[in-house]
Amino acid sequence: MGKAFCLFILAFLLLIYRQAIFGEKIVFPSNYLASFYSPWSAQKFTSWDQGIPNKPIGGDQLRFFYPQKTFTNQESANGNFPLWNPNIFSGNPHLANFQSAIFYPLNVFYFFLPQLVAWSILIFAQPLLAAIFCYLLLEALKLKKLAVALGAFAFGFSGYIITWSQEAMTLGHSVIWLPLALFGIEKKKYWLTIAALTFSILAGYLQTTIYTSLFIIVYALFRKVSLVKTIIICLLAISLSAIQIVPTLESFSLSARPTATIETVFNTYLLPLSHLVKLIAPDINGNPGSGNYFGVGSYNETSLYIGLPSLILAVYAVTRKRGNPFVKFFALATSLTFLLTSNFPLTRWFLHLPLPLIPTFQPSRILILTTFSLSVLSAFGLSAWLEEKKKSGRTIFITCLLLAGAVGLMLIWIKFNFLPRDFLVAVKNSLLPLGVLGVLGVLVAKPLQKLFVPAVLFFTIIGQFYFFNKYLVLGDKNFLYPNVPVWQYLKKVSSPTDRFLAFGQPILGDFSIQYKLATPEGYDPIYSKRYGQLIFAARDFMQGKLTQDLPRIEIIMSQLRATASGELIEPMTENYRRLRLLSLLGIKNILYSNTPSLLSPPEMFPSALFNPVAVIGNWQAYEYKDALPRAFLVGNYLMEKDPQKILDKIFDPNLDLQETLILEKNLSLNISPSLGFAKIISYQPNKVTIQASTKTPQLLFLSDNYYPGWEATIDGQPSEIFITNYSFRSVLVPPGTHEIIFNYDPWSFKIGA
Repeated sequence: MGKAFCLFILAFLLLIYRQAIFGEKIVFPSNYLASFYSPWSAQKFTSWDQGIPNKPIGGDQLRFFYPQKTFTNQESANGNFPLWNPNIFSGNPHLANFQSAIFYPLNVFYFFLPQLVAWSILIFAQPLLAAIFCYLLLEALKLKKLAVALGAFAFGFSGYIITWSQEAMTLGHSVIWLPLALFGIEKKKYWLTIAALTFSILAGYLQTTIYTSLFIIVYALFRKVSLVKTIIICLLAISLSAIQIVPTLESFSLSARPTATIETVFNTYLLPLSHLVKLIAPDINGNPGSGNYFGVGSYNETSLYIGLPSLILAVYAVTRKRGNPFVKFFALATSLTFLLTSNFPLTRWFLHLPLPLIPTFQPSRILILTTFSLSVLSAFGLSAWLEEKKKSGRTIFITCLLLAGAVGLMLIWIKFNFLPRDFLVAVKNSLLPLGVLGVLGVLVAKPLQKLFVPAVLFFTIIGQFYFFNKYLVLGDKNFLYPNVPVWQYLKKVSSPTDRFLAFGQPILGDFSIQYKLATPEGYDPIYSKRYGQLIFAARDFMQGKLTQDLPRIEIIMSQLRATASGELIEPMTENYRRLRLLSLLGIKNILYSNTPSLLSPPEMFPSALFNPVAVIGNWQAYEYKDALPRAFLVGNYLMEKDPQKILDKIFDPNLDLQETLILEKNLSLNISPSLGFAKIISYQPNKVTIQASTKTPQLLFLSDNYYPGWEATIDGQPSEIFITNYSFRSVLVPPGTHEIIFNYDPWSFKIGA
């Protein structure tokens, strides 16, 4: 049965992904990239004059996961550890970002396969491994073979696994190892539990790994594994993962995550009790794959679907096998985990406790444990049905009736709270679930009970196939980060040290990584808090003020202020603080794509400061005249420790940032202005080499982020790096001609290793 199940799952996935495996599609939302994100969205593609068909799914895959994987693979191919990424946030830790998942064992595919092929295999593997591992666990619990297959299929092709396999590469991989870890506990093969937990940690999604770990601990204690053994299992998994965990803890502590408010996230993703109706009709609020989603928050964040027949059988297990300890355990797990996503005062109180990490988490992501527990219960339900001589058709009939009633009540609520078109979507997407409930409710009548199990299997397979196909994202290979003229231009005019910024239609964060270009912006769950504070203080509404409440995952310098009517209008000269940062960060290359709602290029970029250098389609390219060199010598400094006063000085128009630096430590040696030069000789992610010559002691400034782990040598001798201008680096250079090397060699990585 086990081999047959594996073959069936494999065949099911081959059918789902047939266009990518046997056709010309790719397992990537490339059409969404080309049609929605700048600069591609402003580009006309041959043979696509009527627009590019796409689903608005997979934004994080486009903006974060694939570019990050590109950087990892490029550095690995060059024989380097991908420790530091200079292309975003003016330099940011890469390996220490948990989601880089550099040491995840399944990434071995990237070593001998093209990146897109390896990427596709890892997406394909998520439902496959989730189903197989769940099958092993349920088989170990001695359930009926057919029930084992149903429960494993329900989990592997649950809404949670399916949607997140399309949205975030690492999240699904961090949870698929949960049933394998529990299988190890059941079989007393604790090495398997250790390996599964280690794989979950290294998969790269901290929040779901923490949920998974807590579930494993509780399950181990439930199965009477001693507390000492349970602790040893966890410690060994943590030790094996320390090479990733230790740098991540350091990076997290220095990031904006611990202090960024998540109240707006709580308001969106703490769910009402009525959300349970999505277990019955997952698309009652529409579906992004159909372009008609009208629910609150993201569809994937609130997905709670295991298949309607599986849900009915889970309820059957709780009502008919409530004395079974496993049923009790998983029923309690279902209730508690859903409670932690629910908008109740008790839940809000818990999430606001000063606990490590928890207040920074997206609360709805614990739904994976709800999904898993319900899937296990569904297997117990079908096993109970198959074992019972006197089957309780009445229980299932009443369940179907109550579930249909819940859908009806939800439709009434939608009728009076949403637009008529949304109500029509809800009605349309409720017809199929209501029809399935009606059929299953009829088939439990005694004369028809022999048809009940075949109907359960049929509706489960067809239902999950329909659900998966609707959310599945396949794209055209031609749209996989196509090298459009804007990127060609930037590659032509940019050196490895140049940074660019785009206004009007911003080119967001991590896209630049694909082209080995650098931007001061970035999209990443972990970035330097100090850098974020500096950039965010320049926003027009911040007026240079220091804040602890930073954006959770993104820093943007190019966002323009809008009028009350929605028009974007903010000449570059209006925000002098941003101009100061453009200068300090050495941002020489500026792009502007204007639309009727924006200022004209001459109005936006006055010729006194910006030199127009090229027109690329509907983009105007400028060179910012006041951009400072990326590295230069300075013969004067101010000492200031107060963060707000440092920001005040940086944004003070009377302070020449090329003549005076702001340090947070007094130097024991006086410095004085002198003629000299500094030139970047080599600029690599983990190593920057600069040649400098001066007649007097000078400070060498480099506009890359200061970060623990960066070391400096002058002619081979160690030299202290000073935190400069709030977030950057400088070293004291003695008279003469010298070679200065900045090298990133963090102790956190060595300790973890």
